[in-house]
Amino acid sequence: MKVTYSNFTLDNTTGDNVLNTVYHASVDVTEHRLFRKDKTTRRKLRREFGGSWYFADNGGFAPCREIDAMARVWTAKTEQKC
Repeated sequence: MKVTYSNFTLDNTTGDNVLNTVYHASVDVTEHRLFRKDKTTRRKLRREFGGSWYFADNGGFAPCREIDAMARVWTAKTEQKC
């Protein structure tokens, strides 16, 4: 089964200073299954200052390269830091 990520959006940012800032985002996760229709779900992500992106529902780490690349594109498009 292959998994792809798309449609990164920054939902909001919480915290009052740099050290306790938490970024909340959403991403579409598509599971490409053999002999079945592809399944796409919207999942929530979080990232604390200086940390990696992780899934909010189970705490598992998201794939760093793909999510970081989408976050950089989001920052370039909207000028919202994430």
